[in-house]
Amino acid sequence: VNAHYRPAVPSDVQAVALRMRDLDVREVAAHGLGPLEALEKSFQMSDEVNTIVIDETPEALFGVAGNSVWLLCSDQISRVGRRLIREGREWLDAKNDEIGTLENYVLASHHEAIFFIEILGGTFTHEVEISGESFFRFERSNECVSH
Repeated sequence: VNAHYRPAVPSDVQAVALRMRDLDVREVAAHGLGPLEALEKSFQMSDEVNTIVIDETPEALFGVAGNSVWLLCSDQISRVGRRLIREGREWLDAKNDEIGTLENYVLASHHEAIFFIEILGGTFTHEVEISGESFFRFERSNECVSH
């Protein structure tokens, strides 16, 4: 599998929105957004946005807005799990050094995302309900991470 990440460009938003995985669609729907609207808003509001490209196709966007870290992707992301973990840790370590503690919310039933958050050093603080859906708040700081 040929995979890398690079700074996002506007055309990546549409490409990823068209193939967003179902649980990510459900997550953004709880915030009253569709896939395209969620990615456009995230792209515009973020201080940094990157695209994960797998076999020459944009399959995920991730970034940071303030201290809020996010990732929205297609099902293809599972093809690059090990690499995502290694490079994700490096990116998150750098963001923690630059920004401090990062945080966000994940759909409580989104087991794959929860697994990646835990492997990448995230810790869960509490559960909240958003539009009838259960979410876990998570945070990540270098103090909590053991490599």
